[in-house]
Amino acid sequence: MNRPENSKWRIEAQLFAVVLMWGLNFVVMKLILSVMHPHVMNVFRVLAAGSVLGVLFFLEQRRKGERFFEPLRRWPFEIIRIGIVGWAAYQIAFSIGLNNTTAGSAAIIMASVPLWTALLAYLMRLERLNLFVWVGLIISIFGTGIVVLSGEQEIALGSEFLFGNLIMILAASLWGSYTVLTKTLIDRVSPLGLTVLALLISVPVMLVVSIPYWETVDWSKVNWVIWIALGFSGSLSTGIAIVFWNSAVKQLGASHTAVYNNVVPLIALIASFFFLGEKIMLGQILGGTFTIVGLVIMRRGHTGE
Repeated sequence: MNRPENSKWRIEAQLFAVVLMWGLNFVVMKLILSVMHPHVMNVFRVLAAGSVLGVLFFLEQRRKGERFFEPLRRWPFEIIRIGIVGWAAYQIAFSIGLNNTTAGSAAIIMASVPLWTALLAYLMRLERLNLFVWVGLIISIFGTGIVVLSGEQEIALGSEFLFGNLIMILAASLWGSYTVLTKTLIDRVSPLGLTVLALLISVPVMLVVSIPYWETVDWSKVNWVIWIALGFSGSLSTGIAIVFWNSAVKQLGASHTAVYNNVVPLIALIASFFFLGEKIMLGQILGGTFTIVGLVIMRRGHTGE
C-alpha cells in the first residue's frame, strides 16, 4: 500500500477523533458544571492539559537541545499577552458562557471563531478581506445572531440563554484574538511550545480567580465520573486534540483541516440531545446553517478556490 496515502488516512482518522472529542467536550463540561463552579473546573482542566502538553513539549525541546522556557526568555511580553488573552480570559469566559446556555448553542457560537479572527486581523491591519470573505462574514454574523437570540420557543431578546450566549460570543472573540496574536510568533516558536507556555502563564491567574469558589463545591458529589470527565476535558479535548489538530494543519493544510471544525456543532447538538436531554431549537438549526455556510464562503475567499 502507498505509504503517503496510508499516512493521510491516519491523519484524517485523527481529525475525526479531534472533532468527536471537541463536540463531546461541551456535554462533558456541562456534566462537570452540574457539581463544580466554572472557575474551579478551569483549574483542573488547565492543569490536566498542561501536564500532557508539557511532557510533549519537554521531549520536543530535548530533541532540539533547547531549554524548556527558552521561548519565554526570548519573547516574554508576547507569550504572556497570549497566555492572558487566549487562555486565562478565554477559559473564564467560555466556562461561564457554557454554564448559562445549552451545549448545542455554545458549540455553534464557538464555530464562529474564524469570523472574529478575520475581523480582528482586518482591524489590526494584518489581513485584507476580499468580497467573498465579506459576504461570508455577513452571513456568519447573521447566523450567529440567530443562535444568540434563540430561546426554547422562539427567537427572542428575552431568551433565558441570552446572557450565556453573549458571553460565548466574548469567548469566541477572545479565541479569535489568540489566533491573531499567535501569528506574530508562530514562525519562531512551535505551535506546541506556544500553547504550553501560554497555558502555563494562565494557571496562576485562574488559581487566583478560583479562590472564593472552592468552598462552594460539594465534594461528596465529585465522584469518579466527574474525575474522568475532567481528565477527558483537560488531557484529551484540550491536550491531545490540539496536538492532533496542529499535526493535521501541517500535513494536510489549514483549509482542508478547517472543514472538520464544521462538524463539531453537529456532534455537540446530537450529544446534548441524547445525554443531556436538551431540545434542538429551530434557532439553532437556522443559525447554525447560516454560520457554517458563511464560514465555508469565507474559507473559499481566503484560499481563492
